[in-house]
Formats: sequence, C-alpha cells, structure tokens
Amino acid sequence: MGLFGKIDVDALLELKGLRTINLMNNSFTGSIPELNRIGFLKAMYLSGNKFSGNIPRDYFQRMKSLKKVWLSNNEFTGDIPSSLAEIPHLVELHLENNQFSGNIPNFNNPSLVKIDVSNNNLEGEVPEGLMRFNQSSFQGNSGLCGEKIGTICGKPMEQTNPIGAHNMNNMPELKNNNDNVYMNVTDKSKHRSLQIIGIVITILVLISLAIFLIMKSKKKKEKVKFDDEIGANNRQGSTNDIGSVEVQVSSGNNSISNSTNQVKKDMNVVKKTPSGSRRHSSHGSKGGIGELIMMNDDKGVFGLPDLMKASAEVLGNGGFGSSYKAVLSNGMAVVVKRTRELNGLGKDGFEAEMKRLGRVKHWNVLTPLAYHYRKDEKLVISEYVPKGSLLYLLHGKFSS
Repeated sequence: MGLFGKIDVDALLELKGLRTINLMNNSFTGSIPELNRIGFLKAMYLSGNKFSGNIPRDYFQRMKSLKKVWLSNNEFTGDIPSSLAEIPHLVELHLENNQFSGNIPNFNNPSLVKIDVSNNNLEGEVPEGLMRFNQSSFQGNSGLCGEKIGTICGKPMEQTNPIGAHNMNNMPELKNNNDNVYMNVTDKSKHRSLQIIGIVITILVLISLAIFLIMKSKKKKEKVKFDDEIGANNRQGSTNDIGSVEVQVSSGNNSISNSTNQVKKDMNVVKKTPSGSRRHSSHGSKGGIGELIMMNDDKGVFGLPDLMKASAEVLGNGGFGSSYKAVLSNGMAVVVKRTRELNGLGKDGFEAEMKRLGRVKHWNVLTPLAYHYRKDEKLVISEYVPKGSLLYLLHGKFSS
C-alpha cells in the first residue's frame, strides 16, 4: 500500500471492537509502535515494513488475547522478547528475515502450530518445546545447534595452550559461541548414509543372485523330471558296430531303451493310415512298443524317438495335466501334455476324443499334431505358441 509516517495508537484505542490490525507491506519505519496498549488485540500483522531496533522484553506482557503475531521482513534487532513465550493462546509466530540475536525463548505452548525464526542471527540450542517443528523454521541461523539443525551442542572446551590462527585452519569445523563448542556433524551423517546405502545395495545383489541360482537349479530339475516321467532313464552308447539309434516306449514297464541292431525290426517308417488323416511312428514289435499317432503333418513329421531326444522345459501344471515345451532336433518347438483327465479312458475312448478334437476347425482353437496312448501314459502333442497363456491375455495374470 505504500503507507508511511506515525501510527496514532490513541485513535486506535477509541475502536473498542478492534481485534485485528494489519499494516503489512507498507513503508513504516522506526521502533515498533505501542500497539501493546491495545490489550484486547487478537492478531497483529506488521510484516513487510522497515521497523527496526530492539523490542522491549515485556512488550507483549499485557497482550494475553493475542493468537497471531507477524513481525517478519523487518529490521528488528536484539533478543526475541521473552514475553512472547508467555502468551497463553498463541497460534502463529513469524519472526523470519530480521536481525534478532541471542537464544530462542522456551515456548511451552501446546496451542502453537506455526513458528518461523529463520534468517536471523540466533544462537544456542533449539528449545525442547520447539523440537516438533520442521528444520526450515530455524534455517539461516549459523549459531543454532541441536537435533533439528544437524549439529551437536557441545560442552565448554578447555584450552590449556593458545591456538594460533594458522592452527585454526587445520582444525575440524568448530564454532565457539557463548563459550559453547558446536561440532558440525553433517559430513558424518552423509558418510553414514552412504555406508547404509552401500550395505542395502550389496544385500539386494546377493538376494538377486541367490534367486537366479535357485530358479536355474529348479528349471534343471524340472527338465530331468520331464525325461524321467516320459520314461527316458537308460541311454547306452553304441558299440563298434555302426547303426542308428532307436527309442522305444514299453507299455509294460514305462521304460525307454536304445538299440542299434533292431532299427528295421522295431521302428517302421512313418506312413499314412487308411483314413488318410493320421500318421504313426510304429505299432511296435513283439515287446509291445508304443506308438505316436500323427494327426496333422503340416508342421512336419516326427516320431517318438525325435520327441525323446528333444530338450525340454516345464511350462506348468493344471487340472488337465502337466505341460512341457520340447524343441526337436530340426528346431521345431512343440508342447507335450501328459493328461490326467483322460487317464480313465480306454484306448477306443481316448482315440475318439482325439478324433473329435482334431475335427474342430477354428482359428482360435489349436488342434493337436499327434498323440500317444498307453494304459498308464497318455500324451497330446500340439504346436508351441510363444505368446503366453490365453487366460492371462484375457483376464490378466492375477485375475481371480
């Protein structure tokens, strides 16, 4: 507003209902006006002027109704009036951006919700009654110490020998005010924080490494389990005779054997069945060799020996059974499902189910490539689709 000059307090006293006086952001100068004569004031706003000088210690002694005192952004000097701490219902106190010096009075007032004494020349320890306020309320006072400031208030330092100016430059960062030594611990706090961060990062790296090794070991065990469940538990090298390797699935003992001398006898070439829609690897030899029935050869023809030699990994387990991803020697990836739901079916019933599934022609339905039947082992082989579960794509991974 740009107001200046002398404030006529006598005229203000005539206003019996006056409870708030606001003279903020003007150009008033000189010492603080005698507004303490108006004992019934509840709010006094004098911020943003050019008031200066000391405020008497007992200035606020008769102003028991005050709730808000704003004296910020002036040029006040000297101690903060101790009578401010005696106002019983004080709610807000703004003294920032002045030149107050000395110690902060001990405000033991539970009604006080806001205090700001930043950017003055205050010193000493922050009173216990003000420890609940933020550090920003006290910043800009180089002589203050305490937990809120980040410096430790030390005891008087005994000096037996005079310290020269050249030695002061080599000492730790100490400040002597009112015979008290305050040691700056900001650097120590930063160093300790860096140590804690380093320890946390190291622990996280070790945990991640342990999880990786556990997952790798689990995948390896699941791959071995797949081979065992399919029946590949004996592999023997060939002798001096040169021949091809045959893999047989025995319906009697669920085992796989290697043979170099009975390839022609026990393994037949894949051929079309009379229906023209299925192919099989072999119907077996005298020992009851199992078979792999091809239902769709658009992706190529393969037999049970190719399946047994494939590298495999577990995809998951469900109500239908266990699923494995197998990569054949030609690079083709298929999914092998060991069924549980269909274990109660006989051969005719199982083949009927496969025929029914094979007749479904829809671009959203993946028909089987082949199947294998044995009384205690039923496999359904289909093309591997690499983009995850349809359930997850439709409903999300954590759908209920």
